[in-house]
Amino acid sequence: MATHRSVFTQRTRRRRGPSLLAAAAVLATAACGSTVQSSGGGLAGGAAGSGVAGDGLGGTGAGGVDGLGAAGSAAAGTTGTGVDAGAGTAFGGGSTGTAGSVGGSSGGSGSASGGGAEPGGTVGAPRSSATQGPGVTAKEIFIGVRITENLQEARAAFGAANVDSGDYKANVKAMFDEINARGGVAGRTLKPIYHTDDAQSAETGDSKDAAACETFNVDNKVAATISGGGEVFAACMKKAGVLQVNAGGIICCDNVFFQQNPGVVLLGAVSQDRMMADMVRALQRQAYFSGWDFTLGQPALTKAKIGILGWDFPEWVRPQERVMLPALARLGHPVDKDLVIRIQGTQGNQDAGRFAAEVSSAVLRFKGAGVTHLILLDGDGLITLTYTKNAQNQNYFPRLGINSATAVQALYSAGIYDAKPFTGATGVGWKPGLDLPFGQGDRYLGSPTKECLEIIRKRTGQTFNDTNSASVALAVCDTMFGLAEAYNRAGPVLNISTAVRGLESIKGSFRAASVPKVFLGPGRHDGLELGFDMFWDLACKCIKYRDKGHSMPPA
Repeated sequence: MATHRSVFTQRTRRRRGPSLLAAAAVLATAACGSTVQSSGGGLAGGAAGSGVAGDGLGGTGAGGVDGLGAAGSAAAGTTGTGVDAGAGTAFGGGSTGTAGSVGGSSGGSGSASGGGAEPGGTVGAPRSSATQGPGVTAKEIFIGVRITENLQEARAAFGAANVDSGDYKANVKAMFDEINARGGVAGRTLKPIYHTDDAQSAETGDSKDAAACETFNVDNKVAATISGGGEVFAACMKKAGVLQVNAGGIICCDNVFFQQNPGVVLLGAVSQDRMMADMVRALQRQAYFSGWDFTLGQPALTKAKIGILGWDFPEWVRPQERVMLPALARLGHPVDKDLVIRIQGTQGNQDAGRFAAEVSSAVLRFKGAGVTHLILLDGDGLITLTYTKNAQNQNYFPRLGINSATAVQALYSAGIYDAKPFTGATGVGWKPGLDLPFGQGDRYLGSPTKECLEIIRKRTGQTFNDTNSASVALAVCDTMFGLAEAYNRAGPVLNISTAVRGLESIKGSFRAASVPKVFLGPGRHDGLELGFDMFWDLACKCIKYRDKGHSMPPA
């Protein structure tokens, strides 16, 4: 049975960019996070009112709507109907607000979700646990699916033509057929609604998002989507009351994004805040900050000088400023602001040259400044791929800080670059199939992995000889089974509120195919639970784990 090295496939929650992947892992081209506006489109009703202050992990307040609105007062609403206006649990907590609506169409100056990071604002269409959601009939539940065509050609423009992700649409169809053959979900049949994106199109990510929005909310009505997009897409889904579930992401968003978008649930991904906090701890545990000679790529009796290379998206920048940079400073390794370099996202193949030039310029700056240790904050391997080629050309070999989203092993095994830049590389991983050599991730995964791949084999004829294409299939299984679990737990009325509560009630009981352990709950919508200290082993030219797994706690 093949393993799953998930590479060049993920498009979960990117801010901007074409999809160089397909649906689950590396080279998604632009990173996964996409911060949605802090106002507009309410998911479950009113904005925050005069609720109690929270701690960012959820609290209670009179008038909290369906567990999804911030804490507020029913009486303070401008147009609220009072439906479900009892003492609801408020997602994300937040500081005390002034006035807002419950189930209404407009809100006052709502409380800041998650400890006051962002203001509340206006809200959209009312939704309550008493109202059937969009895309739900007595016999069917309609699910939105985005398919990307011309993906291989798009990858070629970024130097990754030989990376495969299998037949994503066939995988999706197989899982719809499998679940329906088992009796469907909540007494209903699942029906896909497809929207096709062109990876080679010169359209902006916003334009593609708007077109997908029209497919799912104007031409059709869907209850949920299993595909991501940028902020325009997320905002549209939020306003329409559409659940967004995905298991294919490697890394996603930050705490602020989840607080602003409580209808987004990612089963196999981890938030930037949790990852960055754990990454610094993993680097410290593994003596990453010891001396290093960047010209020879080997240990030396020198003081570490740190640089950071990552994406220029708010959901990357905010947790760096809030979590990573302060943590590094506390360890005695402050990072000069000029050595935190952030790369713009890409809209398509037309941006390949500009993107490569930005990364090349960053390498020159790091080398000229004498940076000995470079932390890569990638989303899908694209920065890693481009950085590595430039660093080799410039004979620059700092000690790398890595994580699952840098996809070191997957890209190396695909024959895309040489091993030398990864000598001494250390960090934290959470995707065994992506992090480890082919076949070695299975020891961390269980029977759901084999069951998923067998379903795909029987229904599509696909067998997998590489970890990336297998990872795409595994992510589809987790997404679809997770979605089914949400609606089966939702009760007689199916809408975004009841489905989210269904997902949150899973807690640690969901058995995932793509990662070792998942945990969901109120205020915890990034389901990834375990991390592993990992390093590049020069002897085998491969990534290895140092531990058996540790919990990745809240940041």
